[in-house]
Amino acid sequence: MITTQPTRPKGSLQLIIQTWKDQIICLSPKGEGYNAYLLDSRNNNIINYIHATCDELRHSATNYDSLLIKIKQKYDGYLKEAVLNTIKYEVTRRAFRKQHEWIQASYQTLIEQQQLNVEQQIEQIGKLKQIISQQQQQVATIKSECRGQLAAMQAEKLLKQKEAEIAQKNLEIARLNQQLEVSDREIGNLKSELNKGMNELKLKYKWLITQFIQDRTEKQRLDNNSKSLQSCQNLFKKAQKRINLLQAENNFLRQENVDLYNQTKMLRVIS
Repeated sequence: MITTQPTRPKGSLQLIIQTWKDQIICLSPKGEGYNAYLLDSRNNNIINYIHATCDELRHSATNYDSLLIKIKQKYDGYLKEAVLNTIKYEVTRRAFRKQHEWIQASYQTLIEQQQLNVEQQIEQIGKLKQIISQQQQQVATIKSECRGQLAAMQAEKLLKQKEAEIAQKNLEIARLNQQLEVSDREIGNLKSELNKGMNELKLKYKWLITQFIQDRTEKQRLDNNSKSLQSCQNLFKKAQKRINLLQAENNFLRQENVDLYNQTKMLRVIS
C-alpha cells in the first residue's frame, strides 16, 4: 500500500487556507419546501434540511469529508490543525448561510405564490360580484314585468298542489276502507271459528262430566268391593286362627289318647 507523505507548505498560511476555501462546495437539498431533505453521509439516513444542525449540514450538505481526508494526507503538525480548524469553520459558515438563504428564498417564493393566488381570487371575486349584480338587476326587471303572471302561476300551482293532496287523501281513504273490509272478514272468520270452538268445548265438557260421573260410580263400586274383600279377608284370618287352634287341640288330644293307650297296654301286661 502506497502512503502519501505530508508535504512541506509552499507559500503563506493565508494563501494555503484560501486554496482550500476555494475547493469548498455547498450542496443543495433534494425535494422542495418543508419536505426538502439531505442524505446523511455517514449512515444514509434522511435529514430534514430546514431542521438540520450545523454538524449535519457540514457533513451532508458540503464536500467537507473529502476535504478532511485530503488535508490530513497533505499536512501534519500545527499546519494541519490550522487548516482543518479554519476549513471546518468556513464550511460550517457557508453551509449554514446557504441553508438560511435557501429557506428565505423558498418562503419568499411561497409568499409570492400565495399573494398571486390572493390577487387572482380577489379579481375573480370582483368579477363574480359584478355578474351577480347584473343578474340581480335582470331578476328585478323580470319580477316587475311578470308579477301578475307569477301570482297567477303560483295560484294555479297551489291549486294543483291541493288537488294532488286531496287525490292522495282519497287514495289513502280507499286503501284504509279496503283494509277495513279485510279486517271485517277476518273478524267474521274468527267469530265463526270461536263459535265452533265453543260448541266443541261444550260437547267436550259434557263428555268429561259424564266420564267423571262414570269414573266416580266405578270408583265407588270398587271401594265397596274392596271393603267387602277386606271383611272376607278378616273372617278368613279369624277362621284360620280357629282352625289352627283346633288342630293344636286335636293333636294334643291325640297325644293324650296315645299315652292312655300305652298305659292301658302296660297295665294289661302286668296283670
